[in-house]
Amino acid sequence: MSWIDWLFFVLIGVIWVDRGDKEDRSACRAALLDYLSRGESILWFPEGTWNLTESQLIMPLRWGIVETARLAGAQIIPVALEYDWDENICKIRFGEPLYGDDLEDKAEGIRTLRDAMASLRWELLTESPPLERKAVTTEILCSMSCRALDDYPALNWEYEQMCIYHPETSPEEVYAFMDSLTPRRENAFLWRK
Repeated sequence: MSWIDWLFFVLIGVIWVDRGDKEDRSACRAALLDYLSRGESILWFPEGTWNLTESQLIMPLRWGIVETARLAGAQIIPVALEYDWDENICKIRFGEPLYGDDLEDKAEGIRTLRDAMASLRWELLTESPPLERKAVTTEILCSMSCRALDDYPALNWEYEQMCIYHPETSPEEVYAFMDSLTPRRENAFLWRK
C-alpha cells in the first residue's frame, strides 16, 4: 500500500483488522462497539473481501456485523455497490434499516441482511443492459477480475481469497429460498434443468 493510500485511510478513520486473525477481529469488534456507543456511524463490508466470484450476487457474510449491531443497539442499513467499469462509475443502492428483532437471532439476522443486499444488487444489475449468462465466457470473467485487481495494485489476492468466509451449508439450506419464490418470467431460469 502506498503512503498516499495509507494516509487517506487514516484520515477517514479506518479501523485496521487482520481478517485472518480471530483475536484481531475481536479487538476490532471492541473498537467498533466503542465507536457505536459514542453515536458514530461505521461502514462495514460483511463479505470480508471483493466479490469476484462467477455467479454469487453476495458472498457468505460473517456473523460479527449482526452481533455487533445487536450489542450496540445500532441499526444496519444494507447497501449494494455495482461498478460500471466502462463508464468508470460506482452505482449504489440503500435498503431499509435492520434493527431490534431483526438482529436477535444471528442466523436469521445474517440471512435477512444477505437477502436484502442481494435484492439491492439485483436491482442495480437490472438497470444494466441485458446479458445472457452463456455469453459471459471464462475469459471475460478473468478479464473483469484482472481489471479490478489492476485498478487497485495494493490488493493481495492470495490474502483476499483466504478471507472469504466458507460457512458449512447443506443443499437444503442453499435451495430453501425456492420454497417461497413466486414463479415469474424474470426468475423462470431457476427452474430450468
